[in-house]
Amino acid sequence: MREIQTGGIQVDVTNYCDKICSNCTRFIGNYKKEQMFHMNVETFEKIVISMKDFPLILGLIGGEPTIHPQFLKFCEILRKHRDKERCGLWSNQGKKYREYEYFINLTFGYQCLNQHIEPIYHTPLLVSSKSVVNDESLRNELINKCWIQNCWSASVNHKGAFFCEVAGAMSILYDGPIGISIETKDWWKTPLKDFQYQIDWACQQCGGALPLEPRRSISNIDDMSEDNFQKLKDQSFKIKNNYFKIFNGGLDMNQIRNVNWYREYKQ
Repeated sequence: MREIQTGGIQVDVTNYCDKICSNCTRFIGNYKKEQMFHMNVETFEKIVISMKDFPLILGLIGGEPTIHPQFLKFCEILRKHRDKERCGLWSNQGKKYREYEYFINLTFGYQCLNQHIEPIYHTPLLVSSKSVVNDESLRNELINKCWIQNCWSASVNHKGAFFCEVAGAMSILYDGPIGISIETKDWWKTPLKDFQYQIDWACQQCGGALPLEPRRSISNIDDMSEDNFQKLKDQSFKIKNNYFKIFNGGLDMNQIRNVNWYREYKQ
C-alpha cells in the first residue's frame, strides 16, 4: 500500500446523494438517519488550512458534494486558501452541478464527472474479505495489493483522516474508529504504519481487495456477505427495499491466480 501523501486526498463533505448506485464506495442507502451528515463550514475550512502545503489535489467528494447546502461557501474557501490547479471536484453532474457550473469552473482545476450510467461497473465492497478468503496470509496479501488504496485516494471527514476513501466511509457506517486528527501538524505526512489500526479494522470487512465480479451501477444492487448483511439489516434502506444480494461463496489461491486482476496488480 502507498503512503497517503503520494496521491490526492478527498474531503468527504456529505454522504447525501441523489443516486443509490450499486456497491457505492460511500455506502449510500445503508446509513442510519443519525449517521447522515453535511460537514460544517468551520470543519471544512480547518481541513483546507491544514492542507495549505499539500502539493497534490484536494478533492471534494460525497455523496454528491454539490447538493451540500454550503457548497458555494466551500468554493469560496478553496479560492481563498488554495490555487485552482490543486482543487478537484468529484460529481455526478446533476441538477445542482449545472446550477453552480460557473463557480465550479472558477474553483476547480480538475473535475471528475461521472453520471454513473452505462457502462459503469462497481466492485462489491460489502462482501467482507474475511468471510470469503479463509487463508489469512492470502487475505493479507490481497489487502496489501488492493487496487482501491493503490489507485484511489486517502480521505478526511468529520471523524478525521483515513488511509483510504472506503475506510473513512466505513468508519461512519459502522461507528468505527476515528481518524488521524487534522489538528496534527502536516497530518497528511503521517506514515502508513500509523494507519495500521484502520487497515486491521476496515479491510477485513471490505471486498475491495477481492477479485469479485463487479455489478452495473444503475442496477442499484449492493452485494453483501452474510456478516455485513447482519450488521445492516435493521437500518439499511437498500435491504428494506430489496436492493441487495447475499454473496455466498469463497475464493482459493487457484481461483485468484487465474484472474487477470490479480496478475496485473501483483506485478
